[in-house]
Amino acid sequence: MRRAAKGNLIVMHDLQAIIDGLPGIYLIVAADADYTMVACSDERLRVTMTRREDVIDKPLFEVFSDQQPDDPNSGAATLRCSLEQVVATGQPQRLPQVRYAIRRPDSSGGGFEERFWNVVNAPVKDAEGRVRYIIHRVEDVTAQLHTQELARAEALFREAAAIHEQQPRLDWVGASNALGLATVILFSGGDIDEARAL
Repeated sequence: MRRAAKGNLIVMHDLQAIIDGLPGIYLIVAADADYTMVACSDERLRVTMTRREDVIDKPLFEVFSDQQPDDPNSGAATLRCSLEQVVATGQPQRLPQVRYAIRRPDSSGGGFEERFWNVVNAPVKDAEGRVRYIIHRVEDVTAQLHTQELARAEALFREAAAIHEQQPRLDWVGASNALGLATVILFSGGDIDEARAL
């Protein structure tokens, strides 16, 4: 069944090697009740700090449990809903900036590491049109979002300084609020929503 250059069928070993080496963060899950993970790229293992033997043939949400499992708006709940829609409709789903923390291994201190992802879930259908697998591709946009938040914090600093310089007495309260918020943003890693809640 092996075909080299001119088009024979690819043997399973070759297909697995292709998936492993995909230049991106890819995961393939079965369209079953557990969304069993059947293959993933090396890049996904690196980014999620996992090993292939710990994820393949395991339920997706058992391995990648959520930091807030009871929150209906959590990253896991959002992802599960998207996968269900892919199976039900046979159409791809795109999810921008999903907040989904990754569990750190004990060797790295344990706990969770906050991440934000752009997500694409695409169906793989059989000859009858039934969804058999889902290709789950993500892009880690955490650093990009933090950079944007830090830029917003710097803008708030400039705004506070300008207010104080122009009207040092009348508007100092507004400037202080802007300056304080910007300071908290910087020390909270660039998360403006978290900063506003403090």
